[in-house]
Amino acid sequence: MEYVISLAMFAAVYIIVVTGYGLSAGLGKQFLISQAAMWGVGAYVYGILSLETDWPTAVCALLGVAGGVVASAVIALTALRVSGIYLAIVSFAFQIVFVTVLQNLEITGGQSGLAGIRGMSSIGPLTETESALLVAVAACAVVVLAYRVLHGSAFGLTVRALGEDPQVLEGLGVRPAVLKIKIICLSGGTAALGGVLYAQYLSYIDANAFSIHVSITLLSMLIVGGSRAVLGPAVGALFYQLIPQLLQYLEIQAAEAADLLQILFGLLLLLFLLFRPEGIVAPPAPALRAARTSRPPPSPPPGPGIDRDRVAAAEGRS
Repeated sequence: MEYVISLAMFAAVYIIVVTGYGLSAGLGKQFLISQAAMWGVGAYVYGILSLETDWPTAVCALLGVAGGVVASAVIALTALRVSGIYLAIVSFAFQIVFVTVLQNLEITGGQSGLAGIRGMSSIGPLTETESALLVAVAACAVVVLAYRVLHGSAFGLTVRALGEDPQVLEGLGVRPAVLKIKIICLSGGTAALGGVLYAQYLSYIDANAFSIHVSITLLSMLIVGGSRAVLGPAVGALFYQLIPQLLQYLEIQAAEAADLLQILFGLLLLLFLLFRPEGIVAPPAPALRAARTSRPPPSPPPGPGIDRDRVAAAEGRS
């Protein structure tokens, strides 16, 4: 039972983190390679506060999410005038600095990480792990539902326009720089929420869990699942969760499985980029959407002076 709870817990956390990534990198096409760092900010802020203070768990969790928003705002403001590869470079640098700082500060536990982090309190007759899973699944459902609503809203269309042609937004009176900050902060705050749940469940975190390799894996989940589809991030996260379980089923040793896993992840990303860049869950094509919502125009009435009976008789003779 504990194994099933663990799988479900990690699946929920990954769905939360990757769905937040879908807002910035998917809809908005703001490719930051620092989502794992935002995930880590939430985990470490919550972990430090739970160990160093007597504040309520909910307050520590909210401050963990706020930490992710603030860290994302720092990246967004630093890279305010850049996009594309330059934004990716800025976020990459932040990711490297973040992990290095975690490994060298005493308050973060250095290389050893943080242990004894306060977990989730029991809810009713449920155990602590079952309570943590319940909260994680509820948070996951809320995040996916909110992403679905946002996806089809006016704000979602504006975010799409930011990724396609920011000049269109300027013509409509929308400031692209402000919108970029908003979506990057929302994405980072969502990742930090996943970090809080992650730290609560494991009661232990270290810097290696939020390295650059993890950020690349999260980006791979988004691309493979479908970066612009509503359920694409969730499908990608679940798909990547199934691969390690398949290797365990094949009884491959842990050391070999870790190397093979990286190879498989890289091959999957390459294959999807080459042959199916839209991902497993592709958004409906514009033409298909139009066909579903449009009706054929009514046939025009016959023109004046045309004897329909005579025309029909002539067609019958021919």
